[in-house]
Amino acid sequence: MKGVIYARYSSDNQREKSIEGQIRECKAFAEKNDIQIVETYIFARNRYDSAHYKSILKRNGVKVISATEIISQGAEGILLESLLEGYVEYYSAKLSEKVIRGMKENALKCKYNGGTLPIGYVIDENKSFQIDTLVAPLLLLTLLSVMMKATR
Repeated sequence: MKGVIYARYSSDNQREKSIEGQIRECKAFAEKNDIQIVETYIFARNRYDSAHYKSILKRNGVKVISATEIISQGAEGILLESLLEGYVEYYSAKLSEKVIRGMKENALKCKYNGGTLPIGYVIDENKSFQIDTLVAPLLLLTLLSVMMKATR
């Protein structure tokens, strides 16, 4: 039997390692079940896209199976698959809310959230912003020079 892998991102910030893990699990499943993988697809995780693509696949005679969940092909499988997809989307949305809340709290406490550091700051062992005592005076001199030129 021939098959394809459909790995899904749960968010825009998801790491490639998660996709690699999904693909590894799918390849192991395929090998165990004597399925020859002919292509790998990577889409966003959202139940509307999932339903759309699965509908197209089923219309074209393609059987959709999960490498990680046992979902029957009967009527109860439709319900279980819908519940699983809804839960995954819910989990992703709740996780996003928690991450955003955590990042906001970090910002309010002047804690580093990642990304490029502003010039003139360093991050200490507590992940807090501290003035870079080597660079900050040079920035102050540059700022004063610019301000003086602007007032002339």
